[in-house]
Amino acid sequence: MTSDTPILTNQVEYHPFKEQADLLEFCIENEVMLTAYSPLAEGRIIRNDRLKAIGARYGKTEVQVALRWLLQQEQVTAIPKTSNPAHIQAYFNVFNFELADEEMMQIFDLQGGLLTRLQTALGL
Repeated sequence: MTSDTPILTNQVEYHPFKEQADLLEFCIENEVMLTAYSPLAEGRIIRNDRLKAIGARYGKTEVQVALRWLLQQEQVTAIPKTSNPAHIQAYFNVFNFELADEEMMQIFDLQGGLLTRLQTALGL
């Protein structure tokens, strides 16, 4: 049985180390939001030098850069998980800057490198 109610969002793992280009394209074409769960890659974001360097340009953390990267994409939203009030506040402080196209591409490049694929395969 199918429903006449349209799908509004597809909640999937998505972050700078997890490529979801085909799914995102499908979502855009079908006007479905892609909701990124685990957008901080289970803490691996904070160990990334590229995200840290980009963040330094804006006075932001690598976590804020990763969240901004997600939110700056068409049809993407994120649901970071925390109960820490300071982290919650930091998550809200991603709307007062915008990543340049070159920075967006540098972050997308994190999805395709050999090291990233090995880390993902090994669960690191």
